[in-house]
Amino acid sequence: MGLDKFFDKDKLRTPEGQRPGHLREPRDIIGSGITTPEAEAVEELREPLTNMVRELKNELANGSYDLIIGDDASGRLSTIAIGNIAQSLAKQAHREPPTVRFLAGSTGIAEREKSLQFEKDRAKTDEEVPKHKKVTRSEKVAAVGDEIAKMMKTRTRNGFPTKRALIVTDTITTGESMEVFVDALKHHGIPADIATVVQLDYDDPPDRKEKLDAFLQRWGGKLVVGKYSEADAPLIWKSTHWDEHRDIRNPSGVQKEMGDVYATPSVGENEDMRYLRVARALTKDMAADIMDEVFPKGEEQRKAA
Repeated sequence: MGLDKFFDKDKLRTPEGQRPGHLREPRDIIGSGITTPEAEAVEELREPLTNMVRELKNELANGSYDLIIGDDASGRLSTIAIGNIAQSLAKQAHREPPTVRFLAGSTGIAEREKSLQFEKDRAKTDEEVPKHKKVTRSEKVAAVGDEIAKMMKTRTRNGFPTKRALIVTDTITTGESMEVFVDALKHHGIPADIATVVQLDYDDPPDRKEKLDAFLQRWGGKLVVGKYSEADAPLIWKSTHWDEHRDIRNPSGVQKEMGDVYATPSVGENEDMRYLRVARALTKDMAADIMDEVFPKGEEQRKAA
């Protein structure tokens, strides 16, 4: 299904749950505030997410993941989709659903630490330089580990252990951002798999492939890739990273600083946030479609126990 489904009068509902009174064309959805480029950024995820869910079919059906971590900011919508599928399958099987949480990614944190400017920033006060610009890689790993410990504690308190995690991201290049999550999880004895919408295959930096291979060998988990690309990252990533795509509002609704543990809202409190709610509703609707495609209702995995 393509973008047409997003603008089908019988399918689309406003954030308040009511069908719009009039739908003229994709770039003018009454009452939603979302525009065609933003809807396209969501729809672009459909094919790679379907591929990812197919490859993770057994793990999702069997409830292999107790914790699903979303790589904020641009990995948020993909995490919502996979998290919804995993939780729906768990509900149908009458088992405890996985915990789904979002943590800020750390792309570039190791390289930043090597710079002379970083050393200068570390020596300055928090008033002169924000704290997130002075965080080392090891400090970020420790901070992420602390948050994971809280998630584990909550599950344990409710009688459910945390045995395995799934990290969901939108783009993987060298694996650097994923290393922070993997190391934090390893500290608590939790193995992890990684699911990425796109794996970029190009020579920037020149040692990109060597870095990724070294990460994969050291990590040892399962890497699931929705799409391989030589140069093109998803629109959802571009909307938060590339200036030429700033006309596309960030459908994830959050932004990150690499030194922070959690992302922050990307829109001000006085801005129209309806498009964010619609983007997330479209993502959940897409997740339902993918679930129906990959897990047909007649399959044993979808049968209630």
